[in-house]
Amino acid sequence: MATAPLFIADLATLTSKLRLSGVPAAADASDIINEAILVTRQKFYRELGVSRIAILVALAFTETPATENQILRAVANSTEVLMIRCELMRTMPMMFMDGNADQNQIMQDEALFRDTTSSQLEQARLACELEIQQNMDLLAGTEEIASETTIRVDSVGASDPVVDTRTVARPWPADSVLTPAIKKALFEQRGGVT
Repeated sequence: MATAPLFIADLATLTSKLRLSGVPAAADASDIINEAILVTRQKFYRELGVSRIAILVALAFTETPATENQILRAVANSTEVLMIRCELMRTMPMMFMDGNADQNQIMQDEALFRDTTSSQLEQARLACELEIQQNMDLLAGTEEIASETTIRVDSVGASDPVVDTRTVARPWPADSVLTPAIKKALFEQRGGVT
């Protein structure tokens, strides 16, 4: 039996958002996806509590949020997808250790893990976890929309990735469209100073 998502309407919508809709229900990957959904539900409840989850679930979801409540619900939906994706980044590669060619082809076809190195996967997972924590602050009510004061940053060393929760200046609006190559060039242009 499939585990139901907490905020996303149904499993089909969730797997589509994860770009894993081609995974057959009988596949081991489907069991791993269900486990990721269960782990995510538990994380939400542990971090936000039953009463806060009930409030967020009761908010109406719309694809075009405009009010504070609609935005909170949209953040909850997006965060659920991020949390599941992050959990899959951690657990899904283990499935490939048995060398099952059919499973490998399914996952390559669905793109989430296509030709990704372990270091790329770790970087993506860390970025995902940072965004999740920022969203959880908003969902918990410790931050308010448009007046967020804590922005989490990551410090990644050569061999030991560390998540640091220092408070930094609010990023520029264009930061979200800057590619890693552009960011690197700007960093070097400033003489290695941010």
